[in-house]
Amino acid sequence: MAANAKEKAIRDFIHNLESGEVDGALSFFADDCEWITNEGTFRGKGEIESYLKWMKNVLANVRFYDDGVGILVEGDSAIYQHVYEGSYEGRTIHVRSVCTYKFSGDKCVYHISLSDRLAIAHQASGTLPGLAVNTIIRQVEKGLHK
Repeated sequence: MAANAKEKAIRDFIHNLESGEVDGALSFFADDCEWITNEGTFRGKGEIESYLKWMKNVLANVRFYDDGVGILVEGDSAIYQHVYEGSYEGRTIHVRSVCTYKFSGDKCVYHISLSDRLAIAHQASGTLPGLAVNTIIRQVEKGLHK
């Protein structure tokens, strides 16, 4: 698969995530794919399908925007630096994220998604959870901000 075809496959995958098309997003993956996320490791299409359905239910109106290097493809690997935003429990969140992909033929066989969970919690938390998260953030950043 050529570099431009891998980039198109990633953009199609992202489009399916934005559209809530679980089957379309799932078609990006090989049957034995492994997807490592902040929420856990999902192996095989069955587990990945469950994760995609969970994502669709938890994050509404999700949109992805290229950030930094955008999509870079080298051989059978690619990286995607982006920002995603969406509505989580009625609050809009903006999250910087980096994803890596390993392809075999035209399917993704290995995918890692990395984002800052504390930043997500800071934006998405309700009153009591927000207080806890903000307390942790203040403690970790103690002396940093004047």
